[in-house]
Amino acid sequence: MLNKHAYLGHSDWRLPRIQQKDSSCSLHIQADQAGNTVSLGHGCLNSEPGHLFHASLGNPVYEGSACQDNCLTNHGPFSNLSGNMYWTDTEIAFDTSLVGVFDPGNDWQDAEKKTSDLLQVWPVHA
Repeated sequence: MLNKHAYLGHSDWRLPRIQQKDSSCSLHIQADQAGNTVSLGHGCLNSEPGHLFHASLGNPVYEGSACQDNCLTNHGPFSNLSGNMYWTDTEIAFDTSLVGVFDPGNDWQDAEKKTSDLLQVWPVHA
Protein backbone atom coordinates (compact mmCIF):
# COMPACT_ATOMS: atom_id res chain seq x y z
CA MET A 1 0.00 0.00 0.00
CA LEU A 2 2.76 2.47 0.89
CA ASN A 3 4.60 1.85 -2.38
CA LYS A 4 1.43 1.85 -4.49
CA HIS A 5 0.52 5.31 -3.20
CA ALA A 6 4.12 6.62 -3.02
CA TYR A 7 3.62 7.46 0.66
CA LEU A 8 5.65 10.54 1.68
CA GLY A 9 7.01 10.65 -1.87
CA HIS A 10 8.68 7.22 -1.71
CA SER A 11 7.83 4.01 -3.52
CA ASP A 12 10.61 1.85 -2.07
CA TRP A 13 9.14 1.00 1.37
CA ARG A 14 10.06 -2.38 2.90
CA LEU A 15 10.51 -4.14 6.23
CA PRO A 16 13.88 -3.59 7.95
CA ARG A 17 16.57 -6.29 8.02
CA ILE A 18 18.55 -7.76 10.88
CA GLN A 19 21.87 -9.58 10.85
CA GLN A 20 21.57 -13.12 12.20
CA LYS A 21 25.21 -13.05 13.30
CA ASP A 22 25.76 -9.68 14.93
CA SER A 23 28.68 -9.28 17.34
CA SER A 24 27.08 -6.20 18.91
CA CYS A 25 24.14 -8.22 20.31
CA SER A 26 24.19 -9.31 23.95
CA LEU A 27 23.32 -12.99 23.22
CA HIS A 28 24.59 -15.51 20.70
CA ILE A 29 22.62 -18.75 20.74
CA GLN A 30 23.72 -22.01 19.14
CA ALA A 31 20.53 -22.91 17.35
CA ASP A 32 21.11 -26.45 16.15
CA GLN A 33 23.47 -29.43 16.06
CA ALA A 34 25.19 -28.03 12.95
CA GLY A 35 26.47 -25.11 15.03
CA ASN A 36 24.34 -22.41 13.41
CA THR A 37 24.01 -19.41 15.69
CA VAL A 38 21.64 -16.49 15.89
CA SER A 39 22.34 -13.18 17.62
CA LEU A 40 19.60 -11.92 19.90
CA GLY A 41 19.17 -9.66 22.86
CA HIS A 42 20.04 -6.06 23.64
CA GLY A 43 22.23 -3.61 21.77
CA CYS A 44 22.07 -5.13 18.27
CA LEU A 45 23.57 -2.06 16.62
CA ASN A 46 24.24 -3.66 13.22
CA SER A 47 20.59 -4.43 12.43
CA GLU A 48 18.54 -1.79 10.65
CA PRO A 49 16.00 -1.38 13.48
CA GLY A 50 18.78 -1.42 16.11
CA HIS A 51 20.81 1.19 14.23
CA LEU A 52 17.74 3.38 13.73
CA PHE A 53 16.78 2.99 17.38
CA HIS A 54 20.24 3.73 18.83
CA ALA A 55 22.37 5.65 16.33
CA SER A 56 19.67 7.70 14.59
CA LEU A 57 17.25 8.30 17.48
CA GLY A 58 19.81 8.18 20.31
CA ASN A 59 17.88 5.76 22.52
CA PRO A 60 19.95 3.99 25.20
CA VAL A 61 21.26 0.44 25.00
CA TYR A 62 19.64 -1.68 27.68
CA GLU A 63 22.16 -2.35 30.43
CA GLY A 64 20.67 -3.94 33.52
CA SER A 65 18.47 -1.37 35.24
CA ALA A 66 19.18 1.46 32.79
CA CYS A 67 15.95 1.90 30.81
CA GLN A 68 14.64 -1.36 32.28
CA ASP A 69 11.00 -0.35 31.89
CA ASN A 70 11.25 1.61 28.66
CA CYS A 71 14.28 2.19 26.43
CA LEU A 72 12.17 4.11 23.92
CA THR A 73 12.95 7.59 25.23
CA ASN A 74 13.15 9.37 21.84
CA HIS A 75 10.47 8.71 19.21
CA GLY A 76 12.03 11.17 16.79
CA PRO A 77 9.73 12.04 13.88
CA PHE A 78 7.74 8.82 14.23
CA SER A 79 4.15 8.88 15.42
CA ASN A 80 2.52 5.90 17.09
CA LEU A 81 5.86 4.18 17.75
CA SER A 82 5.31 1.81 20.63
CA GLY A 83 7.24 -0.56 22.85
CA ASN A 84 5.85 -3.62 21.07
CA MET A 85 7.52 -6.14 18.76
CA TYR A 86 8.01 -5.12 15.13
CA TRP A 87 8.46 -7.39 12.09
CA THR A 88 11.65 -7.54 10.05
CA ASP A 89 12.02 -9.21 6.66
CA THR A 90 14.76 -11.55 7.92
CA GLU A 91 13.82 -15.22 7.90
CA ILE A 92 15.85 -17.16 10.47
CA ALA A 93 18.09 -19.51 8.46
CA PHE A 94 18.00 -22.55 10.77
CA ASP A 95 14.20 -22.43 11.20
CA THR A 96 12.28 -20.88 8.31
CA SER A 97 9.10 -20.78 10.41
CA LEU A 98 10.73 -17.90 12.36
CA VAL A 99 11.39 -14.29 11.44
CA GLY A 100 13.50 -11.66 13.18
CA VAL A 101 11.71 -9.08 15.32
CA PHE A 102 12.69 -5.95 17.25
CA ASP A 103 11.15 -4.51 20.42
CA PRO A 104 12.08 -0.85 20.99
CA GLY A 105 10.46 -0.85 24.43
CA ASN A 106 13.29 -2.86 25.93
CA ASP A 107 15.88 -2.77 23.11
CA TRP A 108 15.40 -6.46 22.30
CA GLN A 109 16.04 -8.36 19.05
CA ASP A 110 14.49 -11.81 18.89
CA ALA A 111 12.77 -14.36 16.65
CA GLU A 112 9.04 -14.97 16.40
CA LYS A 113 6.79 -17.36 14.50
CA LYS A 114 5.74 -16.03 11.09
CA THR A 115 2.15 -16.84 12.02
CA SER A 116 2.12 -14.36 14.92
CA ASP A 117 -0.58 -11.72 14.75
CA LEU A 118 0.87 -9.69 17.63
CA LEU A 119 3.55 -7.84 15.69
CA GLN A 120 3.53 -4.35 14.22
CA VAL A 121 5.17 -2.85 11.12
CA TRP A 122 7.88 -0.13 11.17
CA PRO A 123 8.66 0.27 7.46
CA VAL A 124 11.89 1.77 6.11
CA HIS A 125 12.88 2.96 2.66
CA ALA A 126 16.16 3.10 0.82
